[in-house]
Amino acid sequence: MPQPGTPASSRHPRLPLYNPRRHFGVPAAVALGRLLEARLFGVARADAMGLAVFSAVICGAALLSALSPAIRAAAVDPAAILRAE
Repeated sequence: MPQPGTPASSRHPRLPLYNPRRHFGVPAAVALGRLLEARLFGVARADAMGLAVFSAVICGAALLSALSPAIRAAAVDPAAILRAE
């Protein structure tokens, strides 16, 4: 077992520190902004405020969708569930 403070790459050799797939979101958003620019009046191609608002709405929806199951799971006694199995 590695010592605390060792780099993540030595702790998890299959987990790369660089994941190229995570860099597709912003270019895809800018590319889709061209479509919005053609369809909606007053929307710029790379509107920073629009991207920020959209990101906030998506994050808010994700948090709201996770809230109900988290509250329900927090109300359950883990010992009772383990005894039932």
